[in-house]
Amino acid sequence: MCKSPSPPRQKECLLSRLERLECRLTTPRQIAMERMRCLGMSITTGSNLSSSINQLSCENNNFGRIASNVGGLPSVLVSLLDEAFQSWSSFLETIKAAVSLENKNTPPQQIICNSNETETLQRSINLLSEVTKLDPNLGEEIGRAGTQSICTRLIERINEENHELLSEEDSDALVELQDAVFEIYSPSSSSRSMSFQDDELRRRLPLVYNSYSTNTPSGEMNNDDDDTTIFINQVTKRQSAQADVGFVMWPSAIALSRWLALNPQVISGCNRSVLELGAGCD
Repeated sequence: MCKSPSPPRQKECLLSRLERLECRLTTPRQIAMERMRCLGMSITTGSNLSSSINQLSCENNNFGRIASNVGGLPSVLVSLLDEAFQSWSSFLETIKAAVSLENKNTPPQQIICNSNETETLQRSINLLSEVTKLDPNLGEEIGRAGTQSICTRLIERINEENHELLSEEDSDALVELQDAVFEIYSPSSSSRSMSFQDDELRRRLPLVYNSYSTNTPSGEMNNDDDDTTIFINQVTKRQSAQADVGFVMWPSAIALSRWLALNPQVISGCNRSVLELGAGCD
């Protein structure tokens, strides 16, 4: 007897995906790990971070492989924005009758500003804006994955609305949306470039180093909680004046990062940044 096919798995709703990504993409470190996860990679981190991602081997940057999304995290974020825009645009079509010229004598109602569709679209735009600030490399990848096209359509859709027929609150909501869009809108930088392929996205990921110290400065043995995973962002664009040394991760950079991780008291609590000058140069 033939077994009946199982029902297709329902797609996770837009709001659930948005909330999940908002929780996962709050720091550069979380973003780096999510970029890896979406490309089918997983790492073994220090014990204090082990709950953040599936635990598979990652020695010498040999990542474990898990289920991936074609196009990686940029594709996930752009798809989210596109779906939020489509939902919001359809919603606007359904309320056109309420603000038509036939009802010009009726006080306009607050419809757009109070809608779930507007809130979801605003949050989606804010998410892309925030991750772009936290990870410029991801921002470039998002731009080349289709964000600029969506932003163009969104701006055009906003400009189609007759603000004279809208309530003041709805008009303000559209202005806020447009202001948010311009935070991520840069048509000259990415709109004419092809999307990165998955192999290119993997090469742009931070380098990952697990630091396992054996002794503290006082000579005592460290426990597992002191194990540290270091992410080092790579240079994604060569220096035009020094093409022979671009794209190189000098060993001294790794040594400095490891030393800082093992001696956090040097910079902790002082709101300091560390600038490495002339790494690897004599």
